[in-house]
Amino acid sequence: MSAYRQVQRGLGLFALMQAVALVGPDRLSLGLSAASAALLGLLLALHVRVLPPSGARVLLIGAGLALVGLAGAEGAMAVDRLPWWEALEPLQQRRLRAAMLLLGPLDVAGLAILARIASARPGDRLPEHPGLLGLLGHRGLRDLLRPLPFLPMRSDVVDVVYLNWLVPAEGLRPLLPPPLRLRTLGDGDLAAITVLTYRHGHFGPRFLGPLRWLMPSPVQSNWRLYLQDSDDVYFLHSLLGSTAMALGARLLSDGLPATARPDMQLERVGGHTVIVGGRPDLFATVAEGERELPADWAALFGDWTEAVRAMTTAGGAQDVDPVWGAVFRAAIDLRIAPASVQPGKVVAWQSLALRRIVGEAEPFAFVVPSVRFDALRVTASRTPR
Repeated sequence: MSAYRQVQRGLGLFALMQAVALVGPDRLSLGLSAASAALLGLLLALHVRVLPPSGARVLLIGAGLALVGLAGAEGAMAVDRLPWWEALEPLQQRRLRAAMLLLGPLDVAGLAILARIASARPGDRLPEHPGLLGLLGHRGLRDLLRPLPFLPMRSDVVDVVYLNWLVPAEGLRPLLPPPLRLRTLGDGDLAAITVLTYRHGHFGPRFLGPLRWLMPSPVQSNWRLYLQDSDDVYFLHSLLGSTAMALGARLLSDGLPATARPDMQLERVGGHTVIVGGRPDLFATVAEGERELPADWAALFGDWTEAVRAMTTAGGAQDVDPVWGAVFRAAIDLRIAPASVQPGKVVAWQSLALRRIVGEAEPFAFVVPSVRFDALRVTASRTPR
């Protein structure tokens, strides 16, 4: 058996031992708890060999949550048998039991994280945000929350800056997870990549109505590819200037690989729109331009309006979850009238991350002053593993 399969089956055994320990007799629970801790040490030793260091850290955190939660749940049931229990005041007893019971959900959260890792296959991408956001927004916790209904969201976004590049399709295809297919242009040898950056206008649940003005208006930057046979896109990156909103997007929706970038900026300075991103890096200054297409774009589109319509039409965002064996689609409503779009001219731009993708290609830019954005629903379709 491969080391990877040992880890996978070992995590399954670990979860079973924890479940039996929660409902079994005292001696059995104690023995299973000790055995599961020993098993965890063995799994960690094996796990380092089959996943990157970030994955090993996630396993350690998940296992730690599971063990702490199990200890709390077991302790709440058996604490009254401890020798010093009777010495406590009744109020102290209630508080201690309540505190230990509150640790119980950590066991569920930890096991969800472990199940997510155990269900992956060798070679699967397990991207995780570093730090606290990576723990709170872990996809294992999203698995727990997925049965909850999706709340339709709305935002009155402003200053939407589109930066578009035409590049060889062969360089973009490897960036898409199967079974998603790249939409090509011309004779099939070219494709587009777009970075659109904008400021939200009170992004929040639609049911709030007028109270939505209480919601924040962070900057967001989506790096996207266009998908074949649909108006959908795939996000390489989705950067949010609010950590809380990035966490909410990771836990409550699929199709949006949100990453928090509180240092991201989108400002208007002397008639220019300036974008400053974090990781991946992006700096761009966009001024007013003319309704003229660059030569490479003019060879593919009849006029400026046709090119703008092609780059702004999007009915949803798709993402592939290899653990669930599903393609998730987040449906959106974003209606941009080409007549409302302002032509742009890129004065300067710099991005090491983008240069690795687009090479020497130069961007075709335009700006949408304002538009209403609605996130409607999330659906899933099964795909062969």
